[in-house]
Amino acid sequence: MASPDPLGWVLLFPVAAVAFFQLFYLLNSFRVAVWQQPAGLAADDPLGSPRERVSVVIPVFNDASTLGGCLESIAVNDLTCCAKVVVVLDRCTDESEEVARSYVQRFAGLGVELDVQHLPEGRAGKVAGILHGGSVIDTDLALLMDSDIILAPTALAELAEFHRREKSDFSSCLIFPQQETGGSLASHVICNNRLYRQSVLQNVKNLFGLANFPGGLQLVDYKKYRDVLEHGFLEDLTATYRVIGEGGRVAILPRVLAHEVERQTIRGMFLQRTRWTLGAIQHLPSQVRAARTRRRLKEKIVVNSYHVMWEFQYYVMVMAPLIGLWQAAAWWPVYLLPYLLYTAQVLRSAYLTRRCYRHAPGGVLAHCAVFPSVITAALIGALAMLAVKRRMYFDTTVLFRRT
Repeated sequence: MASPDPLGWVLLFPVAAVAFFQLFYLLNSFRVAVWQQPAGLAADDPLGSPRERVSVVIPVFNDASTLGGCLESIAVNDLTCCAKVVVVLDRCTDESEEVARSYVQRFAGLGVELDVQHLPEGRAGKVAGILHGGSVIDTDLALLMDSDIILAPTALAELAEFHRREKSDFSSCLIFPQQETGGSLASHVICNNRLYRQSVLQNVKNLFGLANFPGGLQLVDYKKYRDVLEHGFLEDLTATYRVIGEGGRVAILPRVLAHEVERQTIRGMFLQRTRWTLGAIQHLPSQVRAARTRRRLKEKIVVNSYHVMWEFQYYVMVMAPLIGLWQAAAWWPVYLLPYLLYTAQVLRSAYLTRRCYRHAPGGVLAHCAVFPSVITAALIGALAMLAVKRRMYFDTTVLFRRT
């Protein structure tokens, strides 16, 4: 077999690094499961009443299309433990306020106040919405929800009980895509990524006590969560690194208690991932600092894997085979290894989620074929934006639109 050129040898380093992390997650994924019933309970046992009341805070930015479903899913829960629901409107120009106010009487009839708030002038963004909503609640516990989250009917009670039992300041559950009947091929490309991130990545990280805040739904000791919040591209990742760096953890109940309404077009996913890529660039130093605080080797591997598994593996999957074709064709199978291992992880994800999601074989294959290229294109888009003017990001609301 002919040896690769010097560039080909250099390329072997990222290929080997990515393959190492992929194998780590693939092998450890055989130690995890997606639970089908409340933790610690038989299928026919009643769930105990939560011992502490919870307030729900929902920051909203032009989400009229999903807000109604979100509020309806809360209303059908057992609201015995719910003290208050707060919807915080952030410069909404659509019908979000009308949708929110249409549920005020519904919640009043259930004995729960629905408080619709506007962010004060001069304040904007999700973090500002969370902080403002937190300022008008009087419970220690807060369930922070995105307005595109649909709760399971038992979610409030199960999460509150899990949070109490774990004695953790921060907790959540698995969040899967909200699946519509007869979903398009594009939706399968998009949704299989969340399934993979939740069933394999999040579950394995949780195995080592190093799960991340999922962003869309977290039950927290509000005052402690407020202290780890910072404004930025990815507030949930900022909070995660701060918690991990201080020796804390986010406890994840490995059960699907929430679904997220995903973007339904490749263009929408590209814009979302461009934003996430900018956030990833911003957070790399935080990842390195958080990893240094962990003493065990496996913990360091998990923390250092965050951005490798979220973005970097896709760049290597796309670019290594392309470069390998003209560097040393005989070595091409080696450069293809990350792609093959990623496919194995996605297939493992499909197996873990087989009882929770209606898989289509064509959708799984389409995800593996298309998704890495979209993420790589998002890197190019993010770098182009940074090269022009970073502040362009803050002024471009199209990145936040659900298309």
